[in-house]
Amino acid sequence: MKTSDLIERLQEKYPMYRIMQQDVVKNGDVHMEAITIRNDSPIAPTIYLKPIFERSGDDLDKAVEIISNIIEQNQAPDIDISKITDKTFILERIRIGVQKESDENLVKRPVPDFEGIEQYLYFSESGPTSHDMWSVKLRPELMESAGISEELAWELAEKHTFAATSIMSMSEVLVEMMGLSEEDFPDMAPCEMYVISNHELFHRGI
Repeated sequence: MKTSDLIERLQEKYPMYRIMQQDVVKNGDVHMEAITIRNDSPIAPTIYLKPIFERSGDDLDKAVEIISNIIEQNQAPDIDISKITDKTFILERIRIGVQKESDENLVKRPVPDFEGIEQYLYFSESGPTSHDMWSVKLRPELMESAGISEELAWELAEKHTFAATSIMSMSEVLVEMMGLSEEDFPDMAPCEMYVISNHELFHRGI
């Protein structure tokens, strides 16, 4: 199955969108083939193609059906574009993410004691559901246009990141995922593995 054929079929079905092929870099050096679905919104949903191809095999109709379901069930959140350069908005939501060292033009610095890992600044906004969450990595030009100094940005990002940190044992995570309580598993042995995340369970990094 050719990606170009898939895009052509999707474009015929959704003429109101601009559907484009993308090479997305994750964690600094992992390249993933994807398509973006664009309209007049400043946010363009990205759909990664590898799992689509694995589920549909060489069946183009099946691939179109899978992506159509994604498009129709997951619309981009409504975002006020002016907030993306609003100093106060950014500083109230700024945090630190980590990834492998990369050539991305970001506000970033090495992570002490972890060779090959970099930390970078981003800000995010949450809505009523997980679908309404979005984030933006901070680039030097965006910092400059918003009038934000790096010193203040890193200071607040560290404060917000630690304040939002959630540390749970693997046992607690499994209980929560299953929608049960610890009383339902009286014989469960304490688990020495822990999951470090944030309160929104929204991950940025490795």
